[in-house]
Amino acid sequence: MPLPDFPDNSTFITILSAEYIPPASSNTLLSLEADNYYLIYCTGGNGRISLGRENGTLLFSPDSLSLLYTEQLSHVTGENESFSCYLYRLSGLVTASYHKLIGNQSFSLLDFPLVKGVLPIFQTLQRIDRHLGSISPLISNKLLTDLFTELFFWQKKEGDTLPGAPTHVADLKNWCDTHFTENFSLEELAENFGVSKYKLCRDFSAYIHISPLQYLNHLRIDHAKNLLMTTNDRIYEIGNAVGIENTNHFINLFKKYTGTTPNEFRHSHPFF
Repeated sequence: MPLPDFPDNSTFITILSAEYIPPASSNTLLSLEADNYYLIYCTGGNGRISLGRENGTLLFSPDSLSLLYTEQLSHVTGENESFSCYLYRLSGLVTASYHKLIGNQSFSLLDFPLVKGVLPIFQTLQRIDRHLGSISPLISNKLLTDLFTELFFWQKKEGDTLPGAPTHVADLKNWCDTHFTENFSLEELAENFGVSKYKLCRDFSAYIHISPLQYLNHLRIDHAKNLLMTTNDRIYEIGNAVGIENTNHFINLFKKYTGTTPNEFRHSHPFF
């Protein structure tokens, strides 16, 4: 029985385009159109997209799933030759609603295949796309609605691990997660969040169990380790890439958190 034609699909979650970017592709620099929603599943390597000064940089690692909205022309850059991803451009009023519900500007889930109920939905989406070449609005709407619903309930469950945490704690954590490659001032953030710097640091430490600076350093060093294992970038380039422009400071900080220098770490974790 053929699927009915709908005169107006604007309320559906519709897939406007679907693309797979293989490793070592000449298209590892992807241009994303302005005013669009994108669902990106990173299957290998590492990549990044700059969403502007206000919204920071979104990083992609293997098995990460991201939903984002581009306010301006943006670019996805592969950080190494093993970078690969599935890219879906979406539209529909429901897309905007779910985007606001689970992430607003951007949502990123690491190791998303481990989240119960999510991977089978995405695999079905890929299978239909591979065999049919296109997906009807009715089917894509059902699959993506199920996907985003599962992500919402997963996110809500994860959020319950910090019961009672003030909004400014979650805001600072989210800011660090998306802006750790940049330099920013805690004083300015505290002012934007409507609290004092002292209260911001005290509450963050109470709920996250480490200081904002320690949390930021952990993010930077973890990403630096990934780059050391998967790229041939020089040490100063990796320091710059994670937001630490002073190379000596980067080396000392890396040794403080890992017990070894960046070069020693790279040699003990050969990739190439």
